Amino acid sequence: MSTIHETAMTPETGLPYTGPYQDLLGYDIARLADGRPVVRMQVEAQHLNQFAIAHGGVALALLDVAGGLAVHARRPEMAGMATVNMNTAFLEVVQPGLVFGIGRIERLGGTLAYTAMALHAGAPEGALLATAQGVYRIFAAKSR
Repeated sequence: MSTIHETAMTPETGLPYTGPYQDLLGYDIARLADGRPVVRMQVEAQHLNQFAIAHGGVALALLDVAGGLAVHARRPEMAGMATVNMNTAFLEVVQPGLVFGIGRIERLGGTLAYTAMALHAGAPEGALLATAQGVYRIFAAKSR
């Protein structure tokens, strides 16, 4: 298995390309002015449910990616990671438009990372749409 560090990296950010799911959902990854990774996406018609708001799964996915990016930023050498648990609070509906997901590490151990994530409307400090807490299993890079 190749490590995340060896997979495709976004040249302008040094952050990983998270795979075909990134293309399917349509998000991109950037860095905030302070260097933290952020996931951003334009919520469009294909993301909406029958009530013309983003399906909850879209918000969950963006929050999950934000948490994973926070882990990757602290452990770029890892072989991989998996979401173990995620608790989410939906505070506002997600309307069409630009959204930003930001994650931070709450606690980082040898094999588990505990994160807090937030989804904002319009800007990284915009209206708070959803929050989440995540636990990620970290898989160590194989020694060569």
